[in-house]
Amino acid sequence: MSKDIKVKENDSLKLTIKRHPFRGILATILAVVSIVMFFAACIFSGVNGGHAAFFVGIMGFVSLIISAIGAFLAWTALRESDIYYVFPSIGGILNALLVVFYIVVYIWGFYL
Repeated sequence: MSKDIKVKENDSLKLTIKRHPFRGILATILAVVSIVMFFAACIFSGVNGGHAAFFVGIMGFVSLIISAIGAFLAWTALRESDIYYVFPSIGGILNALLVVFYIVVYIWGFYL
């Protein structure tokens, strides 16, 4: 009686020195903070009947700065070697989109 024995190959275990870069994680956190600040500014403006221009403007400008810093951090994290690209990619895409979004909102606000 012949039995087929399956031998597990050593390729199933992969050891690596890759790591999640701190700057990538921080960039993703900054993107989330910027999104939360945007929604907080929208809610604050709505509660005040649209008469919270200075506070909401400052909050939006700070969100723009936070997103720009997050995009820079993600860009520098992507240039590191032996890393996982998950957090730098998510942070970079979110922050870049947020920077473009905030600039469009500011331009739209100047011409209305």
